[in-house]
Amino acid sequence: CSRIGKRIDAAITESKSGRQAFRAKTFIDASGDCDLAYFSKTPTVQFKQGNVLAAWYYYIKNGEYSLNLLGFADIPDEEKTDKSKSDSDRLCNRRFTGLSGEELSYMTILSHKSMYTDILNKLSADKNAIPATMPTIPQIRMTRRIEGEYTLNRDDLFKHFDSSVGMVSDWKKRGPVYEVPFGMLYNDETVNLICAGRCVSNDDYMGHHARNSLLCSYR
Repeated sequence: CSRIGKRIDAAITESKSGRQAFRAKTFIDASGDCDLAYFSKTPTVQFKQGNVLAAWYYYIKNGEYSLNLLGFADIPDEEKTDKSKSDSDRLCNRRFTGLSGEELSYMTILSHKSMYTDILNKLSADKNAIPATMPTIPQIRMTRRIEGEYTLNRDDLFKHFDSSVGMVSDWKKRGPVYEVPFGMLYNDETVNLICAGRCVSNDDYMGHHARNSLLCSYR
């Protein structure tokens, strides 16, 4: 990005069309990784906990599709209990930020390797279990967000904000509702940038809920 004072002047991209600059009065960062904010030097916060490696694939047996899950989907550290899955359940011991091409490529290789091994083991036990589909990208849940003028947290349950622009629910259960104050969407260091979806300003607990695809599209 190029800046003039507190404004983004242009977003610079690389594609098969080569290097291009897109100029606009206002920019919206819905990249999921807060890339536009980060590269425009707007304050951002990285997900400290990191992502664990997980994988899945569908296979067909007796004419029916079945889902096979490998590894596990991690939860925020502050939600973990003695009953939470431990590090021994991981496919590998490393955590990933999901913020570099090298890291994402390595995750894809490890993920596909774990699926390939599991498929061979399943086929050796049952020749009728035929793999049908597998993901082409690694599982990344949270990466980076804007450091907004307001950061939503669990204590904001049912709290009203005059600047609300939407609402977020707890996708795991009925009842809890959080308003979305406009301050979550921007940082005053960059006056013509707002964020959406996974890029908005919330702590890790709320990010666990606000990143949900349904809520992102609703917002």
